[in-house]
Amino acid sequence: MGIGRQRNRGQRLAGTLVGSAAFAVGLAATTPAQAETTFDTQVWTAAFFTARLTGREPEATSGVSAWLDLHARRSGAGVVGIVRPALGYRFSKAISVWAGYGAIGGFDDLPDRNTQEHRGWQQALLTLPAGALIVQLRPRLEERARAGADEVAFRARLLARANVAFGTAVPVILATLEEAFFHLNDVEWGPRGGFDQSRLFLGIGLKGPAGSRVEVGYLNVTVLRPTDLLITHNVSMNLFADF
Repeated sequence: MGIGRQRNRGQRLAGTLVGSAAFAVGLAATTPAQAETTFDTQVWTAAFFTARLTGREPEATSGVSAWLDLHARRSGAGVVGIVRPALGYRFSKAISVWAGYGAIGGFDDLPDRNTQEHRGWQQALLTLPAGALIVQLRPRLEERARAGADEVAFRARLLARANVAFGTAVPVILATLEEAFFHLNDVEWGPRGGFDQSRLFLGIGLKGPAGSRVEVGYLNVTVLRPTDLLITHNVSMNLFADF
């Protein structure tokens, strides 16, 4: 019965994530400035690593941790690469805070359109395990500086994740994620205040040793651009590893 209740709770949360994504897409689609919708198909790959620097004892609940995530994304126009390290402090098994830097390179198939962005970022991470269900909430603030531009763009990102295990003896999980992005100011090099984009992920995960896992699935990204609404249908492959 316990596992059944957790599964039902996970299904309800997954439904909420889908509904949130649909609301974000509808909000973007009703914006008068959008003249048309553009579609693309992409491949997104990522690896996320966290390592405890202090408080490594099994009974420890607090300490300093290091974070690194790496991304490679192939679209119809080029490749985006991201390197994002950070340091964080764990207040408990459920709550941690982080601050870091991100280097984002856009390598267009036309070299004169290449971009380089530098981002400072801060986030809080709340992880709530409940039997077969693990819920994760993550608000993040970014300070984005574009090479060749003077202004800094500020952006808020709100992420909710729900992973549901199929059973205690089965290493397979249902992985769901919804993240909404909002520009907080206007800058000449692109961003305008308000809704930016929505990302919805639905996939299957495979748990490995020592807290590692692999997730593969479908990622829908809806981006509100100055000239159109971009919707991409993506294959997403992610590796997570804790040390």
